[in-house]
Amino acid sequence: MKLYTLTVLALLAIPAWGQYAPSASGSTTAAAEINSKPAFQTGTSDPANCTAGKDLFFNTSSLVWKFCTATNTWTSAAKIIASGSLALATSSISSAACQTVTAGSVNSATATGTATTDAINFTANGSIKAVTGYVPGTTGGLTITAYPTTNNVNFDVCNWTSSAVTPGAVTVNWQVIRQ
Repeated sequence: MKLYTLTVLALLAIPAWGQYAPSASGSTTAAAEINSKPAFQTGTSDPANCTAGKDLFFNTSSLVWKFCTATNTWTSAAKIIASGSLALATSSISSAACQTVTAGSVNSATATGTATTDAINFTANGSIKAVTGYVPGTTGGLTITAYPTTNNVNFDVCNWTSSAVTPGAVTVNWQVIRQ
């Protein structure tokens, strides 16, 4: 069994070690030609040229990933600035009101490096459809909206019902993204 496994692995590796590799049309192409331009590069400044759909570049000075577009130009991939989780407040929210956000504390978390122009992706860490205030209904409910401030992520929890609601416990996982 071990010999068989080794043989299969060796046969699979032949195109990488040998001089030829099959193309989609069935013909063969020299391995040197296939590998003439690496798909992944690193450096402190963008390379002058790239091949669309093939090249990926990591700028080691700005710590930004870039990929080659259909027009053979580099574009930045989104960069994660900060991430974490936050337990939202469970204090009562009056009708047609939102909980007060306190920077870095109530419904807010420190996210060093965050700018007001960044985007926030977030999701609850579990299903909230059975959590008080978030249960689906025709009379409204609570909503959660995220927004950035300098060095913080903030979450407005707002009540769209006609009476006060004391929300159940919800924890959100979040990421600050910069394009």
